[in-house]
Amino acid sequence: MAGLIEIKDLKKSYGAHKVLGGLNLTINEGETVVIIGPSGVGKSVLLKHIIGISKPDDGQVIVGGVNITDLDGGQLLRAIKRMGMLFQGGALFDSMTIEDNVGFYLTEHDDHASGTRLNRADLTLRVDEALTMVGLHGTQNKLPNELSGGMRKRAALARLIAYRPSILLYDEPTTGLDPITSMQISELIYKIQRELKATSVVVTHDLTSALYIADQLALLRDGVIAHFGPPEDFIKIHDPIIDSFKRNFTQDPLSLRRQRDE
Repeated sequence: MAGLIEIKDLKKSYGAHKVLGGLNLTINEGETVVIIGPSGVGKSVLLKHIIGISKPDDGQVIVGGVNITDLDGGQLLRAIKRMGMLFQGGALFDSMTIEDNVGFYLTEHDDHASGTRLNRADLTLRVDEALTMVGLHGTQNKLPNELSGGMRKRAALARLIAYRPSILLYDEPTTGLDPITSMQISELIYKIQRELKATSVVVTHDLTSALYIADQLALLRDGVIAHFGPPEDFIKIHDPIIDSFKRNFTQDPLSLRRQRDE
């Protein structure tokens, strides 16, 4: 059976630098796939191909049976309308309040589920619900620079929740955060995935977070997926990159996962 997202023999180079070298990956509907690897191996490049921001030199990205690598303009926008992305820096607008940031997309576009534009009351309710879900109720009138880094990341997550996409893409969601805040963000990602019954793709070099939230993990190395499997199997793989990540563990991620499921 075909997956919701199928990446087939994807290749991308920038000049003489090969980033993706014939990468293959299948992501099934409703699951969370976490792609790990050191900085600079092409994780974010892969994510941008999945949402259509970047075009490959060769290969295909098929979403819901549609090859989005063949699309541009309005056709591409319609094909990716059900996707939402958390960018690495959060990408909040500094001059807008948190309320306006969280509701920004829905003020400019129709709600993808209903196909209609939300009225002001419904939009305010949607924003309030999203902020409450990430623990930021009461911050509606604040500006991004009045929030901590972790709170800004949560505000960006609230923007995703307000839009309610069925495919969620996360670019290094815990980068630059302390361990406690990183775990809070990981818990929110897990909660959002369950609440929205979404399909999630996360790229990170934080193996603790990856093991906590993932249904499947993939190691990106040398432009291809070198290893793929569920957390319990993935952590047992003997690979120099995985071993280097494991040396940074301050606690057992699988025990945290078991506590989560109790």
